[in-house]
Amino acid sequence: MCGRANSQVNASQLVHQVCSATNIPSLPQESHQQPIERTDVITPGMLMNVAFVENGHVQVSPMIWGFKMGQLMLFNVQSETMEEKPMYKKGKRGVVLLDGFYESMKDEKSKKIKQRFFVSEMKNNKMFIPVIYRSNQTFSMLTTDVKQENLKKIHQRQPVILNERMLSSWLNHQISPTESNDLSVEFNIVEI
Repeated sequence: MCGRANSQVNASQLVHQVCSATNIPSLPQESHQQPIERTDVITPGMLMNVAFVENGHVQVSPMIWGFKMGQLMLFNVQSETMEEKPMYKKGKRGVVLLDGFYESMKDEKSKKIKQRFFVSEMKNNKMFIPVIYRSNQTFSMLTTDVKQENLKKIHQRQPVILNERMLSSWLNHQISPTESNDLSVEFNIVEI
């Protein structure tokens, strides 16, 4: 997954979507940290609303996309190896809700971008993406190998996508990162 995502979901919509899918209650709106209400094209280093469960309630907090490690920003983590890496072992679980993500196809010889694409979920138009966050209010999105042939032509990795059935299990640590991907998701890919 390239480092660009799209989310038109505000904090109250995120809380509503997560609560509806999980049957976990939310805290009263005034108890949430001041979430950001505007999100659109998001890149690493920017704030994004992250939903998580704490003390039995869904909460939302604005967090920075990407763990800083010296000069590096680690904005994605491979779900297959996440549990082996010390920096992610202490991370907490959350989710973001995306309208889609962006991918770029590069020319094999020059390595320059020759086409850009917007990838969205075909049925629901929204995607729950699992994240690992830290107490310093930074997070990384989980990624996995691409499963669908139409997306494999563009990129080898994609965000892990949780269906509503998996959402509560992910937030409550009942499934591992490798068990969390919904392989039935069909993508709509549009050249931009």
